[in-house]
Amino acid sequence: MKRRYKKFFSYYRPYRGKFLLVLSCAVISAAMGVLFPLCVRNITDALLTGARASVLPHAALLGLLTVTEVFSSGYFDLVGHTIGARMENDLRQELFGHLEDMSFRFFDQRRVGELMSRLTNDLNDLAEMFHHAPEDYLVYSIRFIGSSVVLFLIDWRLALCAYAFLPVMAVLTLKLNRRVRRVSEENLEDISEINARAEEAISGIRVSQAFNRQEYEKEGFARAGLRFAASRGRIYGMEMVEDKALYVLTRCMYIAVILYGLMRVRSGGAAVADLIAFILYIENLTTPIRHLAWMTTQYQMGLAGFGRAMELLETVPDITDPGNEAPRGIARGDIAFEGVSFRYRQEKPVLRDVSFRIKSGECFAIVGVSGVGKSTICGLIPRFYDVDKGRITLDGRDIRDIPLAYLREQISIVQQDTYLFSGSVMENIRYSRPEATDEQVMEAARNAGADTFIRGLPDGYATDIGPRGVRLSGGQRQRLSIARAFLRNAPVLILDEATSALDRESEQGIQKALEVLRRGRTTICVSHRLSTISGADVICVLREGEVCETGSFDELMSQRGEFYRLYGE
Repeated sequence: MKRRYKKFFSYYRPYRGKFLLVLSCAVISAAMGVLFPLCVRNITDALLTGARASVLPHAALLGLLTVTEVFSSGYFDLVGHTIGARMENDLRQELFGHLEDMSFRFFDQRRVGELMSRLTNDLNDLAEMFHHAPEDYLVYSIRFIGSSVVLFLIDWRLALCAYAFLPVMAVLTLKLNRRVRRVSEENLEDISEINARAEEAISGIRVSQAFNRQEYEKEGFARAGLRFAASRGRIYGMEMVEDKALYVLTRCMYIAVILYGLMRVRSGGAAVADLIAFILYIENLTTPIRHLAWMTTQYQMGLAGFGRAMELLETVPDITDPGNEAPRGIARGDIAFEGVSFRYRQEKPVLRDVSFRIKSGECFAIVGVSGVGKSTICGLIPRFYDVDKGRITLDGRDIRDIPLAYLREQISIVQQDTYLFSGSVMENIRYSRPEATDEQVMEAARNAGADTFIRGLPDGYATDIGPRGVRLSGGQRQRLSIARAFLRNAPVLILDEATSALDRESEQGIQKALEVLRRGRTTICVSHRLSTISGADVICVLREGEVCETGSFDELMSQRGEFYRLYGE
């Protein structure tokens, strides 16, 4: 908890100069609020005692106090809100950066909608909390303490009458604060569930409509919405109880002070001017409690959101960069698996004691039935996951000792599920090498056999392809993925079921581009269509997470073993 408090206040550091000025204005505003009733008291006393000569100076002072309070409060309100918004953005950027560094294993266990909620909804109230929390506590502490001192100096008996109500107000506020905090956390979890369901339903809209499951998705979303509304309703209920209870207690305080004050005035124990000042000062006593109670929901929502953000920031990535010096030049592309075992969770291993070597420039194909670990091997080479046992080497060096940025720069990946971003064709190809020129992008497209269809699009390379490239066909999306690999020009190429989702005609066209792409590179090729890997230098056959056969196409066919059986099927 102490660490989180330090983390919270660390976000003020970049803005400490402006924030100190904001706090100074807050102090000035609070001081003016304390002096205002005292000035009214002096004017009232002067009018009642006939000392009219002193009314004008006090009135001028009253005007000066008002103007000063307006400008100082206006400054700290405007600038303070701006700083709060920037601090919220700083936390959001840090959180997003942390998520970008997390491994695939982390995202395997989290829903995208929940993470989106952590980045957006959970942080919505933080700007207000960053801005208001220190200023409110400072302003209202000064007003409360300053007003208390003045009240006891004027008439300690009347001050005690007012103070009799404050403990009840404080206890009520603290008790409800704790309950609001708990319900606020539930509310954030509920909105996370809504976001997660919405993201899954919209992303899978084609599947839900294909299986006529729209009503099921609507019912699930409605249930999540009702839970959110219920928790939000509980927050509003507690807020209402607190607000009305404090309202009643404040009115009771006013009545008690006025009645007791009139008795003191009648008996000669207090002056009328003192009673007027007392009534004005009650506002300075009750406003801090009432205002902080009013801000309770916002504070608690902000604290709950900050806590959930800290949970993510405190999650240590299981893939860490060693921080070692990167090798000089590009990699040769020698890859070796030495006794590698791996499991995704506490289940049976996906890979067991897998060993093989891929020579530089060699085409190495991996085959086997579904779920045998082919794609897992592809994910282990760029360290999307770390092995549980054994090691993987690149040019004789354990990949866990190689800087992540360097390791992944040496690898190009073409997958079955091509992910394209919203934006132009040019931007999507250039994604693999941001510094590439337009001509280099176009050359990569020509090598991938994509230039012809790109130029046939409405705006050519500037055509917006829509979210995930929905305006392109499957074959066109795959060609852009291959163009990315050409542009990256890495010494190691991973083809993970790169053509399995295509029809025969599209596959044949893309295979030609892949043959060009493979030249001079170490290539790891995974495919269910065994005919597509017949030209591989070495074929590795997996069975139940273990290597059962290796050899060339002709060698494995002549052995009539597992590969022969798979090919025959």
